[in-house]
Amino acid sequence: MRRFARAPTLGWIEISHHYSMIASEISLLEKLRMARASRRSILLARHLRGPNTNFLGAPKNKYSLRSKFAVLSAFLRRQDAFSLPGPTDEYFIDPWVRLLSSRGANFHLASAVERIIFREHSVELLVGGRRERFDAVISTLFVSSLRTLLDQSDIAHSLPRSEHAHCACFTIHFDPAERSPRTSTQGLYTHQGINIMVQPKVGRCTALCIRTPRSDEGWVLSRVAEMLELSHSVAAVRHRANTAADEALFIGDHVRRDRVFAGAQPGRFQVAGSWIRDDYPVDSGESATLSAFESVRAICRSLGLEPPLRPGG
Repeated sequence: MRRFARAPTLGWIEISHHYSMIASEISLLEKLRMARASRRSILLARHLRGPNTNFLGAPKNKYSLRSKFAVLSAFLRRQDAFSLPGPTDEYFIDPWVRLLSSRGANFHLASAVERIIFREHSVELLVGGRRERFDAVISTLFVSSLRTLLDQSDIAHSLPRSEHAHCACFTIHFDPAERSPRTSTQGLYTHQGINIMVQPKVGRCTALCIRTPRSDEGWVLSRVAEMLELSHSVAAVRHRANTAADEALFIGDHVRRDRVFAGAQPGRFQVAGSWIRDDYPVDSGESATLSAFESVRAICRSLGLEPPLRPGG
């Protein structure tokens, strides 16, 4: 993706970094102006009476010094940004489901796990009042949901009770007649706490309200229209408030997988997710993917199988 940040006096500038404060394309004076404007926006958000689902200040309150350095290091090392060309289910989830189904995997939806029972050579799950036995299990529950399940299963653990950042997200479809130059480029536009990812292939964008003073639909749509210089009303809008604990972003020090369980580490039951420690301590696909690989490797070792190689890069 191409990335753009809006400077107070220069307007939109294409930048080469994820973070505008590191981008060499913006002068130090302009960065100071942007920082002051962002600070005013945060102060306004904290005092404004009105609809706002954002959990402001979570990164400041929940990151240790080590994690802050890790985030800064990741920003300095990484130059590229990537996005799917369209909806996640169409371009990512559905193809995976079709592939795994073709290889014999079965999917059972609406089957909430109520309890975990460890056996010597298996793992039992209580699902809908019935017990199902498996050779091994990987949990990809969000940290708060996994904590609840382990408590229900009387399994000792050391998962944190962290607050989460609630960021309202909007999927906005453009009018077919829209010809704004900012809707024709696969790009990321950031300004005063709102991130807009444009996907021209499917005529839409997603807007994530990270540190905005408001997050109600009318206000967000007006900001998006102004930032993207839209000349037509949008065709459709979908909104997700992300206010439930298991919908939110995990903000805070990530959990080490070897410290999830208070007792002996079970070999046949593993956990994976975006909240498991990687070198990038914010919710990310990298943490989710690498933790899944490590879970598979651990299960293979417990079953006496050859573990797969860790992905490179």
